Amino acid sequence: MQPSRPTPTSTAAEQVAYDALLVAVDSLGRQATDEQTYYGEVLRLLLREAPFDAVAVWSINDAEAVLKACAPAEAPFPTIPSDELQRAISSRALERLQHDPSANGNSHSRPTRLLAAAAIHGPEAIAVEASLKPGVPTDRPMRLLEAIAELVGHVETRFRYLVARSRVADSSAVEQIACSFHEGQSVQETALLIAAGLQQALGSDRCWVCRTFDGQARIIASNTPGDVARRQLLARKVEEVARTAATTGGERSWSTGESATAELLSLAEEGLARRITVLPLVPPASDSAVGAVVLEQFSAAADPNEVARRRSLVPHASLALQHALAMDRGNWWRRLTGDGPRRGWKLATAVALMMAAALFLALPVPFEVEADGRLLPATVRSIFAPADGVVMTLHVRHGQRVTPDAPLLELRSPDLDLEGERVAGQISEVTAQLASIQVLRAQGRRPAGESSGDLSAQEEQLRAALAGANEQQALIEEQKRRLSIRSPMAGVVDRWDLDEALASRPVVRGQHLCDVLDVAGPWKLDLRIPDKSAGFVFAARESTPELPVRYVLRTDPRAEFTTQLSAVGDRTEVDDAGSLVVRGTAVLPEESGPAKRAGASVIARIDCGRRSRVFVWFHELWDFVSLTLL
Repeated sequence: MQPSRPTPTSTAAEQVAYDALLVAVDSLGRQATDEQTYYGEVLRLLLREAPFDAVAVWSINDAEAVLKACAPAEAPFPTIPSDELQRAISSRALERLQHDPSANGNSHSRPTRLLAAAAIHGPEAIAVEASLKPGVPTDRPMRLLEAIAELVGHVETRFRYLVARSRVADSSAVEQIACSFHEGQSVQETALLIAAGLQQALGSDRCWVCRTFDGQARIIASNTPGDVARRQLLARKVEEVARTAATTGGERSWSTGESATAELLSLAEEGLARRITVLPLVPPASDSAVGAVVLEQFSAAADPNEVARRRSLVPHASLALQHALAMDRGNWWRRLTGDGPRRGWKLATAVALMMAAALFLALPVPFEVEADGRLLPATVRSIFAPADGVVMTLHVRHGQRVTPDAPLLELRSPDLDLEGERVAGQISEVTAQLASIQVLRAQGRRPAGESSGDLSAQEEQLRAALAGANEQQALIEEQKRRLSIRSPMAGVVDRWDLDEALASRPVVRGQHLCDVLDVAGPWKLDLRIPDKSAGFVFAARESTPELPVRYVLRTDPRAEFTTQLSAVGDRTEVDDAGSLVVRGTAVLPEESGPAKRAGASVIARIDCGRRSRVFVWFHELWDFVSLTLL
């Protein structure tokens, strides 16, 4: 049975639909930015609007076809013979008859395949293959497929142009970064340029540049310099990985889920990286590495162009670092021993100056550790709230002298008041019940149904309940008496905001209320020794337990006083400013000293013996370098 001839009306409607489909495909091509997305949208549109059961796009090069995309994904598209490809490229669309294994020799069950191609450049072309729905004439779908192939060919040409232009731009950017490596004027500047350039070109989140020497590796630059100072454990792990890579001389890389050496895994755990690449910097015509670069990335995604960029940039980075190290090593020596008529005098003068400087720096001088502190009485009693309550009465003010057991303030506890009223009511009720039973027994009467033994038992229970209530009342009264706070000793009340902070204010148990200072007794310096310098004090106290201390008041720095360090705490604390300190105490002599004012701030210098001048002047710098770089 032949397919029915289409009517003029149906033909026109079909042409309008095909025209609209071509317009839609052309619009997709003009807006397309991603190749895979574009082909997926085009194939879905053809399946929906065209008389096709399956559609595929082939990339052709030298008569070889590679399937780029197909829909539905499970549709079979066998390889196209080369003769059919040549015919499709050189002529119009052609019809292919494919054998269907389920047809059992029935020619009407064979699906009709249409193939159309469009040349792109030279032997390269793009082909569109479609499986025609049963019963649909082939003429118009073939013309439609030819137009679709032309449109797809234009878009493919644009995609390839964009890729080529991106490669040219990428090559130019890589060349500029490589040139920047050689612009550094020092080792530090060159290393910073290498770190910044590799981080930009390779898309890493952290880039470390290490210098290698004598089997060691030291970080000299990073694109995140704050991590070098703050994360010393991370920096040490980076240096271990860099040292191993420089020794073995091979690139090392790791991504999440892969096996690696313990060093790489430890670095990944400490730095929370998901990709790590270690690149030894081996200059051309050299067998040993001058350094190593460690790249960390917090995502597992890899740039497909990363390897090519890396191969282009690493030789330039190696050569730039080698030249910077050579200039750094030879600069001062060339100036000193340069050719000239006075070369010998220059060298002798330089040696003499260096010996004099070494002798001057080696001479021992007093070594002192500076500490901040406060002037306080040796005996201080702090007053705390014994229970939750409200301050009802303040009997003293700041700076007032008090005697032992003098009232300081009165508290009132609403909870204790309520409990006292409850217990008093309970006592009244039990007393009334006890009196009633005693009257009945005295009159010889008893309630109906009860014996005299029952009344005796009730009387005993009430007496026990009354005794318990009286004990509770006594405890409550004792707690109320404790709310009247008294001075534990003679002294001066110390709290400058006593009225503002406590008058008619609620307090909680254990809250600090004020201090009582024994100003008539001995005074002391409460020192806060920096934790980083406490080791020198401990070492000096091993030979001299009471170290000399000189101090000045901040309010009068012209007058200097002396005392001795009598005690040093054995633990580190955090002061109000957030610094780590070790507490120390220096008792002041009674016969001399500054005007006694509690809380006065002082600057003290603790004598820790004699050390070389170079140590006294530069030990803090050396400690900083040791903690941050070494």
